Amino acid sequence: MKKNLNCIRALIQKFDIGDSYSRAAEMSFYLTMSIFPSLIFVICALAYVPEVNVVTTSEPIKNIIPAEAHTIVVYFIKSAVTHKSQKLLIVSAGLAVWTFSKAVNSILVAQNAYYGFEDKKNPIIAKLTSLIFAALFFIEIILCIVFLVYGSKISKFIIGLLGNVEGSNMVLGIIFTIVRYLVPILVMIVIFLGIYSFGPSKKIPYKYCLPGAVVTSLLWLLFSMLYSVYANNFFNGEIYGSISTMIVLMTWLYFCSLSVSVGYKVNALIYFSKNEEFISAC
Repeated sequence: MKKNLNCIRALIQKFDIGDSYSRAAEMSFYLTMSIFPSLIFVICALAYVPEVNVVTTSEPIKNIIPAEAHTIVVYFIKSAVTHKSQKLLIVSAGLAVWTFSKAVNSILVAQNAYYGFEDKKNPIIAKLTSLIFAALFFIEIILCIVFLVYGSKISKFIIGLLGNVEGSNMVLGIIFTIVRYLVPILVMIVIFLGIYSFGPSKKIPYKYCLPGAVVTSLLWLLFSMLYSVYANNFFNGEIYGSISTMIVLMTWLYFCSLSVSVGYKVNALIYFSKNEEFISAC
């Protein structure tokens, strides 16, 4: 009994919430840094899509984003279409990939440190792993922004396009609500399962990674819903409103990063609780 209590105490002490804060700060810093080159890349890439013009590109998002933000987006799209720049496209893509891979690499390094594993991976393999997970992580964040943050506005916009058929609005509303939450959370669980299992230098069995992946996905969902409430209801067009929007976005990224840290630590605690070497040392 005493040994079990000692093991529980050791596991609680090993969680180290202070370390989670610093890891989350590092990860959210790189994610914030990746926003600007990612936006520049997307806008520059639009200029090379066939038959793209300002009207066809900006109209679908007119009712989704705030009016002030829409004006800025239209300005940048118009500039990108008028003045195509391959150099800017390549540079912004490179910066976006680098910053995203740095964010993901911070997760991989943190996991190795927490598990106590030595990083024995080939540098090229390690870099490729970071790039693959960075691409998946980028898709995940885009899904969260599209489905969870602006999902309500997008669903209303699509329902409006389909017309007011009697009874269809309610059915479509239910379908969109299910899809809005189900798709992102399933994708998140799969992606985090991969990061938590294949990220460390030693492969962690799926059974130890699933709880943390679920915890991280649910926390990410919660923080995204809170951010969605602000984005849909409290945006103010004044200067201080735009500044507060950026601050809230950075806060959202920080707490989402914190949820990633909590997730791999939950997995590690389960892993250690089944590890005979750790138990014997209690």
